[in-house]
Amino acid sequence: MTLNIKKVFTVTILSIFISSALNAQKSDLPKYTIASNDFSEIKGVINPEDIIVLPNSDWLIVSGMAPNSGLHYINAKSKTIHKLIAPRSTSPHEKFKGAVQPASDELQAHGVSFYRTGRAKGLLYVVNHGGKIPITDLANAKGSETVEIFEVNYNKSEPSITWLGNIKLPDGLVGNAVVSDKDGAVYLTVALHPGFEANDFWTEKKTGAIYRWSPDNPSFQKIQGTELTGNNGIEISKDGKTLYVVSMQGISKFSNTNPAVLLGENKIGYGLGDNIHWSDDELIIAASRLENCPPKGADFSCMKGFHVSKIIPKTLEIKPIIFGENPNDFGGTSVGIIFKNKLWLGSFHSKGVFFTDLSSKISK
Repeated sequence: MTLNIKKVFTVTILSIFISSALNAQKSDLPKYTIASNDFSEIKGVINPEDIIVLPNSDWLIVSGMAPNSGLHYINAKSKTIHKLIAPRSTSPHEKFKGAVQPASDELQAHGVSFYRTGRAKGLLYVVNHGGKIPITDLANAKGSETVEIFEVNYNKSEPSITWLGNIKLPDGLVGNAVVSDKDGAVYLTVALHPGFEANDFWTEKKTGAIYRWSPDNPSFQKIQGTELTGNNGIEISKDGKTLYVVSMQGISKFSNTNPAVLLGENKIGYGLGDNIHWSDDELIIAASRLENCPPKGADFSCMKGFHVSKIIPKTLEIKPIIFGENPNDFGGTSVGIIFKNKLWLGSFHSKGVFFTDLSSKISK
């Protein structure tokens, strides 16, 4: 999501979800909550919209969804954050002939994902809203919309990246989240197709879809049948046969075919959903809670809390893990990662990553 979706929440999205949030069953809620003063902040990244873990390491990679924010890495032990910049390259990988590497101040990183290829290396995929103008409209591209691909090496004292190339999105489309498979195919969500606007969330129109690119295909192709209201976070099953997608309606899963077959769906009864990532054999999802929002006249100020929940892939059962109150200067929760017995929160509307120790706080 983007910073300006703050305005969207005030007039559109909230109305769709508030009734279900108000009807959430108390017995389904976590036993533990985290107070706002339990959090610490690592400053140094504007709009940390997405966070991923580098397996078997102390490292997190964080996207920054603002001009010149770009990519960052956090050491989970030292709690330090540094900008992650790839050296300039004029020779993209042969799969990405003709690609041009963006300047570091034109990297507005949205969704990110990591595909491991070795003991301490892998491929990093980044949705980039290119240019120096902040992304404000998910339905109409202003910059050069791409998925940037980097090789990550983290077998030394700190991670390093090498730019391999990028894939341009079809004209007018704005990307959101990204994931890849073992064959090198890339899957991208688009929340709003050109011709739609945020107000279309009122009527739950099918505003977005999943797009797929592969080395055998020169451009992204829409996967028919994956149209949802505001396609957002995305993950893929370990065998590559199933796609999991978050939308304004909840969580859906599709066959990885074109056209796709809807295999199941479920709603989040207490809030929104945004990014999802694997945690062992379960999916973790996080976003804002809505139970403090009135049925009508809600605005961004009522979204004072967040939830981190797990999704059972087979059944799509959604189980809240922990609820919390937003720290000061933090809002618009977009991702929650449980790593090194700490909860790490990212947002499309803050100037740092927040974390808290989960010892004795997490619901069993």
